[in-house]
Amino acid sequence: MPLLHSQPIHIGDSSFVHCDSLANLVIPKGSIFDPDAFYPFGGCTLFEDRFGKDSESIIAGLMSRFDDFPLHKRCYDHSSTTAQELLLLLIEDQGAMEASSLVDDFGMTPLHVFFSSTIDPRQDLLQVLLEKLPCCILDLKDANDKRPLDYLMANWTEENKILLQMTLQKWMLDPFDRWGIAS
Repeated sequence: MPLLHSQPIHIGDSSFVHCDSLANLVIPKGSIFDPDAFYPFGGCTLFEDRFGKDSESIIAGLMSRFDDFPLHKRCYDHSSTTAQELLLLLIEDQGAMEASSLVDDFGMTPLHVFFSSTIDPRQDLLQVLLEKLPCCILDLKDANDKRPLDYLMANWTEENKILLQMTLQKWMLDPFDRWGIAS
């Protein structure tokens, strides 16, 4: 649900009520919350657990969601990110490539964000992510108890076959090649 470069939005009555599994949302800076509106995030347990039950706190948290996670931000806003920009960010952040530092407040890795932000993830960006990120993050579950590939499968399209093949190759088959036991 990429909204990073969109215009600020007006959040009114029950905008996201009972979205109890909603974790991948960023609200554009400058968005407006109607203080007279019925609680717009009622039942959004992941947001309430992270930011508190106050709507203004949730909105502030969602506006700054990726401030400390530039790689997540690029993966979320992938339609305006080039493979070169992503690669440069990964090279600059080489020291921060520990699996634990790649997990945000919702337990999401950049791959969780990438696969859940669209039904059309891009091959060029996935290739960069698979080459530079540790494979172990493919096995990490987020706050919804989902792995990155769970989101890819949930948003399945015929075009996603190649993305699944690329990911499985890197995650499951390449280790056999390194051990010298591939067929």
